[in-house]
Amino acid sequence: MNLARCLEGLDEAIAAADSLGIDTTAAKTVRALANERVRFPSDVYVLALVGGTGVGKSSLLNALAGANVSAASARRPTTSEAVAWLPAEKRAEVAELIAWLGVTQVHEHATDRLGPVAVLDLPDTDSIAADHRARVDALLPRVDAVAWVVDPQKYSDDVAHTDYLRTWGPRIARQIVVLNRADLLPAADADRVRDDLRSRLRLDALDDVPIALTRARDGASGIAELRGWLEQGVESKRILTGRLGASARDAALELARRAGVEADVAPLVEPARRERAVGDVAKGALAVIDIRGLERHAVAATRLSARGRGA
Repeated sequence: MNLARCLEGLDEAIAAADSLGIDTTAAKTVRALANERVRFPSDVYVLALVGGTGVGKSSLLNALAGANVSAASARRPTTSEAVAWLPAEKRAEVAELIAWLGVTQVHEHATDRLGPVAVLDLPDTDSIAADHRARVDALLPRVDAVAWVVDPQKYSDDVAHTDYLRTWGPRIARQIVVLNRADLLPAADADRVRDDLRSRLRLDALDDVPIALTRARDGASGIAELRGWLEQGVESKRILTGRLGASARDAALELARRAGVEADVAPLVEPARRERAVGDVAKGALAVIDIRGLERHAVAATRLSARGRGA
């Protein structure tokens, strides 16, 4: 993906929308955040764990870390502030990025198997504390990748799908849906729930987003699918480019929709064919029009008009 071209396209869409009197505040915010994000050239990308109460986000982070990094409790809400877990050797390199994210709770890890990733455990999306959800909404535009965490009870939750997956999914290039607490289900039921979740994602237009089954309470052995996804070795630069490009494209499409322009609709006549047709029409018109005769009539009309004024 050519990020520069994507951002240029967004600039063009904003300029066009401004000329039509369409509110471009949201699109300009996307553009400004892109400008800010590229100021941090570290090869570390930021992955957020996002989900509702009790789905096990903190337990997943602790299982990844092999230690108690984020508080996990039956009390809800447990996570009130984002918690970061990042490579120890990259701590200094990403200090400004973490500060830009507004994250103050930081833990380090020494493993290099997961690649250059900083994992954030975010507050609950459906928390009874309004400021917790506001914190999630403020951080989502700034992170580079997302693991959407659900469980057998909340995998079809309307808040998760309508307010988050359907809204943010098109803006994020690298993402995964984690069906945690799969240990609550018999194997056959777990497969059925995964299939049902896939159907829900298809309705959200997120057909290609992978699904991982996890059992975070079992520790490292219960998160093999999620860890495998993290260890795929995708370049952080490509993740960042994909994320910013997807956000720019989604913002431009939203402006097009508000302008009444249908997206992804092929023109009735291809541009090259249209140009040839216009050229043929022009040649045909010139063939039947007496240009010199028109010029003589114009000169005569000008002289007649001048005599009438006494010239």
